[in-house]
Amino acid sequence: ERQAKDAMERGDITRAGQFYEQLMGSEKASDDDKVRYALGLAEALRRSGKNEAALDAYEAVLKERPKNLDAQEGRALTLMAMGKAVD
Repeated sequence: ERQAKDAMERGDITRAGQFYEQLMGSEKASDDDKVRYALGLAEALRRSGKNEAALDAYEAVLKERPKNLDAQEGRALTLMAMGKAVD
């Protein structure tokens, strides 16, 4: 996870997304870990302009954790970037 965060901080969004995808596939990850990794991937997608994919990722988290504030915020930012109304 440190590598993904470091890549994000360096602006290597593509690499960060790749790290988060690998982490999400880990059998050792807890449910909370997987949510955190999914949020990291969604953020990487959003920052790279892949708004549809980011929106799908945020909504997948919200399906499992409807009150997750990070997912709610990320979804709202993504919708705004797409020029859509935030509900």
